[in-house]
Amino acid sequence: MTEVLTAYARALRREAHFLTRAPDLTWQQLHNRLQWEGDELATRLASERQRRSRPDATPWMRVATPLRESEALQRTLTGHTDTVVSCAFSPDGHRIVSTSGDHTLKLWDADTGAELRTLTGHTEGIWCGAFSPDGRRIVSAGHDHTLKLWDADTGAELHTLTGHTKEVVGCAFSPEGRRIVSAGGDHTLKLWDADTGAELHTLTGHANTVVACAFSPDGRQIVSASGDYTLKLWDADTGAELHTLTGHTDVVWGCAFSPDGRRIVSTSDDEKLKLWDADTGAELGTLSGHTDKVHGCAFSPDGRRVVSASNDCSLKLWDADTGAELHTLTGHTNAILGCAFSPGGRRIVSASADHTLRLWDADTGAELHTLTGHINVVWGCAFSPDGRRIVSASHDHTLRLWDADTGAELHTLTGHTDVVDGCAFSPDGRRIVSASYDKTLKVWDADTGAHLRTLTGHTEWVRGCAFSPDGSWIVSSSTDHTLKVWDADTGADLRTLSGHTDVVHGCAFSPDGRRIVSASTDHTLKLWDADTGVERRTLTGHTDIVDGCAFSPDGRRIVSASRDRTLRLWEAESGSPVAHVELPGDVPSASCHPWRPWVACGDLGGVLYRIEVMGTELGPIIVTASQSGPQLMVRCPACQTDHPLDRAELGSDFTCTTEDCGLNLRVNTLVLSRRHSPSTDGGGGDARGERGTDRDHI
Repeated sequence: MTEVLTAYARALRREAHFLTRAPDLTWQQLHNRLQWEGDELATRLASERQRRSRPDATPWMRVATPLRESEALQRTLTGHTDTVVSCAFSPDGHRIVSTSGDHTLKLWDADTGAELRTLTGHTEGIWCGAFSPDGRRIVSAGHDHTLKLWDADTGAELHTLTGHTKEVVGCAFSPEGRRIVSAGGDHTLKLWDADTGAELHTLTGHANTVVACAFSPDGRQIVSASGDYTLKLWDADTGAELHTLTGHTDVVWGCAFSPDGRRIVSTSDDEKLKLWDADTGAELGTLSGHTDKVHGCAFSPDGRRVVSASNDCSLKLWDADTGAELHTLTGHTNAILGCAFSPGGRRIVSASADHTLRLWDADTGAELHTLTGHINVVWGCAFSPDGRRIVSASHDHTLRLWDADTGAELHTLTGHTDVVDGCAFSPDGRRIVSASYDKTLKVWDADTGAHLRTLTGHTEWVRGCAFSPDGSWIVSSSTDHTLKVWDADTGADLRTLSGHTDVVHGCAFSPDGRRIVSASTDHTLKLWDADTGVERRTLTGHTDIVDGCAFSPDGRRIVSASRDRTLRLWEAESGSPVAHVELPGDVPSASCHPWRPWVACGDLGGVLYRIEVMGTELGPIIVTASQSGPQLMVRCPACQTDHPLDRAELGSDFTCTTEDCGLNLRVNTLVLSRRHSPSTDGGGGDARGERGTDRDHI
């Protein structure tokens, strides 16, 4: 029982930031975490899950993929409305200060995660914040060219320190608390009197922005890190330059002394950390393992470990003596910019571009597995018509094909020259269309990964794409605020849909081909008539950019994915909300399974999730007939059996007669036009089926 209660408490801590806003989803959110906790909990959850999953129950969303978070994650702190750039524990370990691009600092209770106070006064983003050694004051460094001193108990502003001529990027108190050092975009460091705010010295020598700075534990030296690829050691009393540390091959973002003052650790855009001798400036070793820029670093209080924060969305724990990688901490869904150990060394706090801070257990760090392979954000994903494959589109300029059952990677599709934002299978599963920031759409062979043709016409980034049910049209959405409908064979631009007031990210056809849904930066979804382009309805409820959207296979529901970290389900006819689920990070993509009540979605950490919609049943699955010689055929998406039918049966319902299948189907009024054109030129071939570019509803 103790183990069960401990698991409940851990899950509640991890979901607390969301449940304060949506307490009615407590069971759903806790279930989605606890279902992975072992046999005893699984047994306890099973009966209640069964009761809540009946067709007459309130619909809810089960996350059927383990959340990609290290076991070390303890709590998520939310409240900032922009990138969280830095974070630091108070000397007693009970509070945390964070700074953000939203122009504020926030004080947090390190034990409960509660927000204690917001400090306002800077007029631009804040790069850095630090407590004084006695914990009574805070210093902050702003893009507004100033530093500010604050009372850590009341939040009152005490002094504004002016003198830098560009943004102030780094700041730190001296060990005795009487001085402050700051690092600026004007290529200088400045020393200040912490009591009066008077400027004491200006340290010059760097040839680019000084990004970070720190005092040695005895207060006699200062280390600085710069965009000129170097670190410098300075005499803290005279301002004299002592050593220049060279070895990094890109911008040096972070630097810190070890607790005994004998070593320095640094981080860089070259994806490495380096250890240095603080007396001589000699390089002691290189720590490699991150796959993107490394921003933050810190020694543990005992000097035995180093933590690093990276653009690859992970923190890493290292052995400071051997350089061995000890743990990787995952859970953030965007670049991690800052990190720090608690005074006792048992916890780590991290700051991220996903707008959150996260607290971690510094001793553990087991990692869960999901569909990983992309080295950056997964922006789009789609199931194949038979449900056996998933295609994903990524910030890393590639698409990847996956086995939907095993998670194995099948192919990597390369050819786009910029971010790939959207992707979709053709109705027969033989082609894939992708949308890219390079302003093009590309069509690919889904079996081989070969590039077939490129569609051009949008004037800005292409964000989303989808085939019509009969495969004759493609719809695309763009940063130019429009959607376009294309002939899938010739690449001709047929129609432009205008109405959104900002970027249109996602788009999809309804299974019957009569409607299009679109998702936009203006926080809305819109429903359109596919034949005329007329706007029919606007769906509101998301509180941030809506990136992805899809129809359920019966055409009755719409699913939407948003950067408000929710996946939402809507009634397609009325536009009313049905259910939603909170995920760890922004959700920029979603796709519905072709015949099950499942949704696939990707997040900004590069992870794909499978969500099961519980407490609801699908209606007849809409399928589209194809012409096979003189015979019309329709394929059951579940068992993949082809059924012959007469033209008079178009638009009718029937049940798949294959043994052990029995899926209820509704035959579309459209007929899928079989294509066999391998053309790779921009215009495509002209081998079309019976309707060509005429989309008559038969």
